[in-house]
Amino acid sequence: MEKPHFDDGHYIYFVTSKTFKNYPYFKEEKNCYILLNVINELKKELDFKLFGYVIMPDHLHCLIEPALDKKFNISYIMMRIKGWSARLIKLAEAEPSAKREDNNNLACLGEASASPSVQVWQKSFHQIQIYSEKFFNQKLNYIHENPLKSQLVKDPADYPWSSYRNIYLDNNLLIEIDRPAL
Repeated sequence: MEKPHFDDGHYIYFVTSKTFKNYPYFKEEKNCYILLNVINELKKELDFKLFGYVIMPDHLHCLIEPALDKKFNISYIMMRIKGWSARLIKLAEAEPSAKREDNNNLACLGEASASPSVQVWQKSFHQIQIYSEKFFNQKLNYIHENPLKSQLVKDPADYPWSSYRNIYLDNNLLIEIDRPAL
């Protein structure tokens, strides 16, 4: 596994993105699946690394490292994640009879890219550059403790929309995350 880069002008970012007017879009399981599928597809397309995430009812936290060639910066990556997921979420809302399996298949929802712009996310997002291994671990712990602080679960292993299971239970069923060799 590759070690994160902390001191070469290339960063991992701790990102927070909130939903528009803090609407709890991600209380809906189908919307969480949509967001994870979008992130997974864009990881391949934009060649970024995802080291941790949590999808809360009204926001997303993640640790993202853009590719070393800096072809796509963190702003572009987040614009694509938010834009694509918003279109698919609105499309899924418009078609409530769609099966859950269809919501997990981005090919079935590909037509959403032609949909008009929708407001699922706030326009901006917050980013913090990770500058050390200690700070990385602090933010990863914060991500995994977020569902506990919000009293959604009593154990982080019980929360399905977080990288906790990927890292500590070796479960990559929902999305594959990158694992730094720290």
